[in-house]
Amino acid sequence: MKATSESKRRCTFCHVEKVTKEHVFPEWIAKLLKETLQIEDWAASRPGGITWKKPDLDVAVKRVCKKCNETWMAGIEDEAIPILTPLILADETPIHFSTADQTTVARWAYKTALMASFVEKGMRHSAYSDFFKTQMPPPHSAIIIAAHSGTPFLMLAPRQGTFLLKWRHLGRSGELKGDFNVITLSIYRLVFQVILYDGDALPFMSIPRIEGTSVLWPIRDPVSWPPEMKALSDNALNEFATLTNWTGEPFRFRT
Repeated sequence: MKATSESKRRCTFCHVEKVTKEHVFPEWIAKLLKETLQIEDWAASRPGGITWKKPDLDVAVKRVCKKCNETWMAGIEDEAIPILTPLILADETPIHFSTADQTTVARWAYKTALMASFVEKGMRHSAYSDFFKTQMPPPHSAIIIAAHSGTPFLMLAPRQGTFLLKWRHLGRSGELKGDFNVITLSIYRLVFQVILYDGDALPFMSIPRIEGTSVLWPIRDPVSWPPEMKALSDNALNEFATLTNWTGEPFRFRT
């Protein structure tokens, strides 16, 4: 049996313990939506047809150990649940995020994006070990938040690619090259987009923005809910998830 088999694979975060199954969409979200929307069956699809259909939103990967899953990762979930629940359900009660709230939600979004990236190829190894050490999104990342007003579904759109950034300053010039990952998550009425660039390129990059989105991380301006601008329609959400020629097609999880 190869050393990379599941029986010998170590946790992608701590690199110590053997892996167990971890859900990409946490179980509390599946339960919340099933009760709220009276869901009987979930269907996962991509352009071209249905991938699977079953009663449970069982999208899981074997990349995390039980110890990480039940300790610090569970702590991130527990802190975020009371903040995320009214956002997911589109509660119209105005919410003004404190800096602590923004940090809590950003940690959850980044952790979830790291897990969601394994639906494709995953992010670079250091992204997981760095998050294990700091439990904070790295400086070379950005997290955008928006609301979705269209057809209720879950969407997971992982994208990867390379960038080449040419710069000129004070008579000097150069190039920055590297890889990037973009994970777009739509959970009923709540949308996140997590962007991770290699190295120190992010300060030079233009964070993709369209009407109706706000930058959650890095923390710049206060974020309120519902968004001041209009929520994203289905077409606007698709545009948001495919702003450039990044590879990959979105999964959609519908009832």
